[in-house]
Amino acid sequence: MLIEHQALGAQILRLDDFFYLSPIQLPSNHPRRGGVPVLFPQFADRGPLKKHGFVRNLNWQLVTDAPLLESHQLTYRLQIQDKDMPEWPYCANLELSLSASINDVEISLIICNNGPNPFSWTGGLHPYFFLSNLLDTSIKGLQNQPVSNRFDQDQRIHSAELLTLSNKPLESLFHTSTPLQIISPKQHFALKSEGFTEWMIWNPAEQGAGDFLDMPLADWKNFLCVEPVIASKPLQLLPQASFTGKLTVTNLLNSANPQP
Repeated sequence: MLIEHQALGAQILRLDDFFYLSPIQLPSNHPRRGGVPVLFPQFADRGPLKKHGFVRNLNWQLVTDAPLLESHQLTYRLQIQDKDMPEWPYCANLELSLSASINDVEISLIICNNGPNPFSWTGGLHPYFFLSNLLDTSIKGLQNQPVSNRFDQDQRIHSAELLTLSNKPLESLFHTSTPLQIISPKQHFALKSEGFTEWMIWNPAEQGAGDFLDMPLADWKNFLCVEPVIASKPLQLLPQASFTGKLTVTNLLNSANPQP
């Protein structure tokens, strides 16, 4: 199976038809636009650190890379010492692992506090799911779930059975970890998360796509970010405590129509 990854940020770049990857690449010290970036120890701009934290800009150690014809096992690790980042004086070990087969992908993020002091963090995974056309796509599983909508701050609950996507910018934090489905004529993904507490759903639309130098303008139609995260309530890790978060994705379209 086709998989690309890089040590910078332990970023999964491409995995068959699961994830979008922009063809435009900025200088080598920048994470790529697409794939599955890792966000830690801060989600977005919810704190004093740089947006989405700093681990996506660090080189991780590749521990396991085991490709087979119809599966792939991958593990990266990162050690952070309390003097590495003056703006974040804590010790942590991170591990990102991937287990992939033809129709299923499981991505696991383990965060261990191996220092003497507790720390609180936000973050998660930032997958860019590949779509043939975002305008033909909807999301199932969010009915009656609480939400914080950047572009409609009066909205508190998503009442519709489906979240239908449009040519308007979307940035909605759903305060739930309920299983979801991404549904379109050519893609159908089932998503489950463990450990993470929320889903961030994001697409810049054409209005925001022009702000990104690392993405063709028209490519906003070819991805949707559905991110398992901990965002609104930081999680505290005591010394020697650990957190495990998992994202499981099943390609239901391939599962329903297996290749001969």
